Amino acid sequence: MLATGARIQTAGTLRLRHFIQPHPHYSRALTGEGEVFKLRAGPGTGIDTKNNKNGVLQVPRSVYEVLHTYAISERAKIRRTRFVAKLGEHPDPYLFLTQQGNPYYTAKDEVLRFNPDFNRRHEKSGQPVRQFLKDQVIPFVREHHDKHFHYRIHDLRASFGMNMTELLMKLVLAETITLHRARMTVKDLLWHESLATTDLYLNYRSQMDAIYEAVNGYGEQLQKWTEQAMKGIEVTHE
Repeated sequence: MLATGARIQTAGTLRLRHFIQPHPHYSRALTGEGEVFKLRAGPGTGIDTKNNKNGVLQVPRSVYEVLHTYAISERAKIRRTRFVAKLGEHPDPYLFLTQQGNPYYTAKDEVLRFNPDFNRRHEKSGQPVRQFLKDQVIPFVREHHDKHFHYRIHDLRASFGMNMTELLMKLVLAETITLHRARMTVKDLLWHESLATTDLYLNYRSQMDAIYEAVNGYGEQLQKWTEQAMKGIEVTHE
C-alpha cells in the first residue's frame, strides 16, 4: 500500500498467479525512476478496487521481487494448504492469507457467489490487518519512538501520494517536467477521477512549504530580536 497507493481491498485481494510468473515484464516507472511491474486491477482481474474502477498498479520491481519470493515460500504454501483444508481448492488463490489460512479480504465476486455448504461464517474486510496495527505496530512505535504516534491503514495510501508529489515537485522545480505533467502523473498513480482530488495533495504540499517557511522565517527573526536584546543588556552592563 505504501509502495503502490493501493487501498486495503486491493492489496488484500492480490492473486497468487500474478506473482509467480517466471519471467515478469518490467516497464519504466511513471516518475522516471526505476522499473515497475504493471498489474491490472478491477473487474475481470480478480483484484478488487473502489467503485469497481479499472486501473493499473505500478508495483516497484524491488517490491514485486519480494512478493514473488513470498509467493513461493514455504510459509505461503502452508497457509494455502490450510485454506484448502477448510474451504477446498480455490480456482484463483489469494497471495495473502492469515496464519489460519483465511483471506484478509474477501473479493466481491466471492461474496456474491452462492455457498451451498454454508461453511463461510462471515466475509473478511481487512480487520486482521487493522487489529495487527492496533495490537502490535502502534504500541511498538509509541514505546520506542513517539508516544503520540497513531495511523490508520489508509494513511499508507496517503503517504504514497505525498511521497510521489514530493518527488515530482522536485522535478518541476528543476524544470525537468511541467506542473501539468506532475498533476496528471499523481492523478494516474492514485486513480483519481478528478484533478480536484489530486490538487489536494499538491496544495497540501505547497501549504506545508509555506508554513515551514513562515515558521523558519519567524524563528530567524526571533533570533535576531534575542541577539539585539542581549547586545542591549551587554551595553547596559558596560
